[in-house]
Amino acid sequence: MRKFHLLGLALFAMLAFSAVAAVNASAEGPVWIVLLCVNEGPNKGHYLDSACTLFDSALEGEWELLLHTLAAGEEEEFKSEGGVFVLNGPGGNNIECLSEVDTGHIIGGNPGTDLASIEFLHCFLQGHEECLAGNLAAPNDDTIHVEVQTVLVYPDTSTAPNTLEALDAFFPDNKTLGSDTFVTFTLKEDSFFACLGFAGEVNVVANGTDVAEPAFHKKCGVLAWLGKLNANDVFELTISGEEVLLGAIKSEGTPKEALLEKGTTFELIECLIEVTGLFSGAAEELGISHVDLVSGNEFGWEV
Repeated sequence: MRKFHLLGLALFAMLAFSAVAAVNASAEGPVWIVLLCVNEGPNKGHYLDSACTLFDSALEGEWELLLHTLAAGEEEEFKSEGGVFVLNGPGGNNIECLSEVDTGHIIGGNPGTDLASIEFLHCFLQGHEECLAGNLAAPNDDTIHVEVQTVLVYPDTSTAPNTLEALDAFFPDNKTLGSDTFVTFTLKEDSFFACLGFAGEVNVVANGTDVAEPAFHKKCGVLAWLGKLNANDVFELTISGEEVLLGAIKSEGTPKEALLEKGTTFELIECLIEVTGLFSGAAEELGISHVDLVSGNEFGWEV
């Protein structure tokens, strides 16, 4: 288990990586970090209270703000919401959702993982708002509910992992659907021919690398950048060791491949989604969500 450590930027030397899927090098992270108020003992801290709100420059307090690496078995609950999300489907058959909310837990370990329950709200066939998309019963039949599991990964630079940036790799976490199906939803006509003859079921399926460690035993579907929203609500990437109150993930402009820590090596994984059913072919998810911890603590990632 990693120990608490003082705030600072932790940058490690890049790891040698061959042109094939894995390398014989020391693999590390990314891991989740959380800023906590920790009791360091009398006259060892800059804060006088357990919430670290009463600052004492004379170092006469007991409490200190320190970054803690979440170890295996440690969790922090989070909540998230976003604006418009679009599933770009084949033949211009795109599904648009006007907003998104989700809840879940970031989970400690090397690499870090998380579990999330996501609801895409007010969904419809793009350009045809009367053609509703959803997998819940009325009056929420324009809501698409999805369960996912994710693992932190690094961008691939072909020669080594880029440990200055991190991505979250998304996998299905369904209990009743096919093993690699994220969700099955229905296009429902709110008026005659609103769905242009496409009324029926659509499946969103992960079609990337099958990952057994972490023990997902699922295929990777989506990669999302880890970052934050600046003062102008514009997405920016976060770097290793940076802690934020309001984090963000972005699935726009992401690569299709990444490097997953696997013991002492890195594995090159591919993350792809496709749709089947009413229309079939490759698909792509586009959207941005902001994320914060329920505890109100700052958090981030590091190598």
